[in-house]
Amino acid sequence: MGRRNSTFERLFEELFEFAGYFWQIGAVVTALLAFCSYKAAMWAHGLSSLPSTHITAAFEHFSWLFYLPSVMLGVITVLFFIKTLDAYQSNNEI
Repeated sequence: MGRRNSTFERLFEELFEFAGYFWQIGAVVTALLAFCSYKAAMWAHGLSSLPSTHITAAFEHFSWLFYLPSVMLGVITVLFFIKTLDAYQSNNEI
């Protein structure tokens, strides 16, 4: 029996597929993901620079974990950028 995809996974797959056909959609998604990645990095930086609390003390030796969401978003952004660039080049035959 197969595993059902979540709504987020289906949305991601559809956007990735559309980015292959329409580079404009890929450019908008790439820009939104880049902005979200930037905001996640700023959130992580602000969180890691807070004075030691119970939450941050638990991650004191693993402070790089705060940056993991922004790195993951950055990787997804790069994948969308590559797919968008490929679609742009195929549409404009560069």
